[in-house]
Amino acid sequence: MECGGKRQRDAALASAAGGFAKEKAPSPRGSAGAVQTCRAARCEAILSHSNFELPASDFAHIDAAVSGLRRAGTQHRFPPALLTRAWLRAWQGNLTGPESAQEDLDEAWDIAERGLMRLFMADIHLTRCRLFGNPKAEARNPKNPWESPAADLAAAEKIIRHETTFTRPEGTVITARYARRDEELADAKQALGFE
Repeated sequence: MECGGKRQRDAALASAAGGFAKEKAPSPRGSAGAVQTCRAARCEAILSHSNFELPASDFAHIDAAVSGLRRAGTQHRFPPALLTRAWLRAWQGNLTGPESAQEDLDEAWDIAERGLMRLFMADIHLTRCRLFGNPKAEARNPKNPWESPAADLAAAEKIIRHETTFTRPEGTVITARYARRDEELADAKQALGFE
């Protein structure tokens, strides 16, 4: 995958991943382009499952995008980039230790928790379940660095199902929750045998 991607590839990923990658090809510059590159790579990784192979040059692009976001100080865009790199590091077999999926997930958690980024917190819980709660991961790394996949799944579900009510200035009362993660939650439950 080229850094920035092609319009057709992004459109196919967007269609297959429910709009996770945008139809419009990302700008190769700026934090938005870096995040889009990371999202497209994550979509490709998830959609291709275990047959995923990322050339070293493409991993370097993802690593550069994460570094660029870190230098730019765009904390609100950083957790998705770290989640992408965590998936890629896990596929490379780097689940724990330095420069590992665990390191990226822990950093993403610190940022999301500090910034009260609840949707990203749900994403991190779901990613932990996927990377550390499947039989392949347990065979390579029997010790889950967090409480358990079941605890992560329950925490993700609590965040996703939590309803927030607020009143707009004109008096309209709105009740909202993170329904856009319902499918991911159901898929994680099924994949891990919790349903």
